[in-house]
Amino acid sequence: MGPVRPVQVPEEPTYGQVDGIAAELRGTPVDAIVAIGGGSVMDIGKAVGILMKNPGRALDYRGMNRVPSPGVPVICYPTTAGTGSEVTHTASLIDEGSRVKLGINGRHVSPRMAVLVPELLFTCPGSVTISAGLDAMVHALEAVTSRNANRITAMLGAAAFALQFANFPVALGEPGNREARENMLLGAYYAGMAMLNAGGGTGERDLLSPRDPG
Repeated sequence: MGPVRPVQVPEEPTYGQVDGIAAELRGTPVDAIVAIGGGSVMDIGKAVGILMKNPGRALDYRGMNRVPSPGVPVICYPTTAGTGSEVTHTASLIDEGSRVKLGINGRHVSPRMAVLVPELLFTCPGSVTISAGLDAMVHALEAVTSRNANRITAMLGAAAFALQFANFPVALGEPGNREARENMLLGAYYAGMAMLNAGGGTGERDLLSPRDPG
């Protein structure tokens, strides 16, 4: 097993930053990438994992199903309960040229494993708890109202929204409440699974469709 190399990532990662991190790691024995953080950390971990086993730049893989080979396995430990990136096949990054946030999506992008540890949320600031929780609740709503929603996504979305709604006040008032943090993690996880299959917004572009340009 190679040495452990911690990497700091920005709040809103770009394709260029992914290229820079991958350039530092290429040529070294990397067995796995462990992404510990919020959605941006997990997204950049997934993108770097792809570049460790695929040539070129991160921007080359923007869109749907453009990654030809599996990357280095990525294990996600979410520290906020919001994006659900630990379960999705999307790595959302900003294109520095156009300043547009578009993702690497589809085949070979999903993490190998997600580990939900409530204790990692105990020090999550209140403002981040609110923004992340609202993010998960919007995903849950999209999973029910999307044009591509079905009974399974609606079931997951409803369960996710209920978990977030019921545990929001407790998590804010008692940041170290393990049960509340665990329920919010599960809510974000369910919402991520649901939105992945129902699509975002109105569902006009299905994330699972090869038509999606990302």
